[in-house]
Amino acid sequence: MKKFTALFFACTALVACQNTWNYKGKSYTSTSEVVGVMVADQDAYTSQIKPLIRPVTDKNLVVVVPSRTYFMENHLRVLREGTPNLTMAAIDANPGFATGYSEYINLPKWIETKKIYPSIEVKVVDVPTSILPTDQSDALIMTLTPKLGARDQWYFHSAKNGKRAIQGDNGVVELFDRWDSMLDAVKTAAMQ
Repeated sequence: MKKFTALFFACTALVACQNTWNYKGKSYTSTSEVVGVMVADQDAYTSQIKPLIRPVTDKNLVVVVPSRTYFMENHLRVLREGTPNLTMAAIDANPGFATGYSEYINLPKWIETKKIYPSIEVKVVDVPTSILPTDQSDALIMTLTPKLGARDQWYFHSAKNGKRAIQGDNGVVELFDRWDSMLDAVKTAAMQ
């Protein structure tokens, strides 16, 4: 998520005065063009995931992600702390938001493709929600940043080990490697 976060905040800071987006060393003047390239990267990542021979646990996974509306409204509220005149139109025009949200929505698909769990249920919610784990299921919940300078965070909940923040390796530069590291973090949490 490091590249997303950097693009997200760089684009947000410049959204009112810049119509050029930089992604993976290339400049784009069209928001739809850069979003298309970013989404194509996510699709390419999905297609190259190699599934495990068998799931690492017998439990199921419940993944809770915010709705796109809640995601956008929350980030507008947070970013208005530093930029009071920021509008939803500016947020909508920012490719970092569209592709950042799609990363959140794609993570359950990537976990399912990797076959870390035998079954995954995705809950898209309009308000912050916590799902308690059971002996039969773990929970993975996206919590959106509550204030400027903080970051969105995935939390893994298990009946055995409680709640803990998980994330991929922020030191990884390559996009696919970073997403692999997030899948590894989920796999490790599932095995404990």
